[in-house]
Amino acid sequence: MIPWFRPQLPFARLTRLARNGASLLDAPARDEIACFLLSQQQPDGGFRGPAGGSDLYYTLFALAALEATESADFQPPSSWLSSFGDGQNLDLVHLAALAVCRGTLGERPPPAWCHQVAARLEAFRLPDGGFADEANCHHGSPYGAYLALLAATSLGIALPHRAAAIAAACRCQARDGGYAGRPDAAVGTIPATVAALILLALSWKRPSRETIAWFERCRRGAVFAAAPDAPLPDLLSTATVLAANRLLRLRLPTEKRVIATFVESCWHESGGFGAVPGAHPDVEYTFYALLALGDLV
Repeated sequence: MIPWFRPQLPFARLTRLARNGASLLDAPARDEIACFLLSQQQPDGGFRGPAGGSDLYYTLFALAALEATESADFQPPSSWLSSFGDGQNLDLVHLAALAVCRGTLGERPPPAWCHQVAARLEAFRLPDGGFADEANCHHGSPYGAYLALLAATSLGIALPHRAAAIAAACRCQARDGGYAGRPDAAVGTIPATVAALILLALSWKRPSRETIAWFERCRRGAVFAAAPDAPLPDLLSTATVLAANRLLRLRLPTEKRVIATFVESCWHESGGFGAVPGAHPDVEYTFYALLALGDLV
């Protein structure tokens, strides 16, 4: 195997990394995190999002975090997930979340449903062959292509015209060496750049030295900010860079003690984690905390 290359990055692999992170914690700490996650489950079975009610995107992270903590003390939201049918009223982000929730984190759905959802994905295909994660966008983005590929992988289906989706995403390389959500951007962001590196790996392409060096511009000590001009590090950026570093073998230097200290600083007394120290906790950042800890194993 080529030393830097891993051929796929399904969501299950990220969940395994998060489980490694949870294994570093003692039983009371894991129970505290699981209790927080369970407190976010709503009466309909979904998990609380920013608006207060159940949200598919946040349910994805809650289920993954519960799996990482090996918590079995909850009712899977099977009926709630089934209520979305084949995702006919969902945007790309939530359609991908539905595909992962049912295809990876739950019982394998019937093949007919998988093919219906895959057909829904194609409705988000843009003229340049890519996918966008934002409404009213006319060009493919790295994160949009990543979502489409993640959904297709979760469904056990090959994404049609994958090369075109990846090519559209790679046209979003920013002038500073990272990747952004649109072409001709001056500054890249961590989410877009990590997504682009995953897509490049799927095309058997190694990231350029310029892009690997770009991550150092986002480094704040041993943790990472969302962009070179962002002042503070956050859990999402730190966790995704560390996961890419591990799975794609980027060989970025890490300092495990500092990473552990930063993650702990984002731990709220409720048992959940926030984006930065003192931020309100939610299930998404709780998953990212476990994912970041997975780099310490």
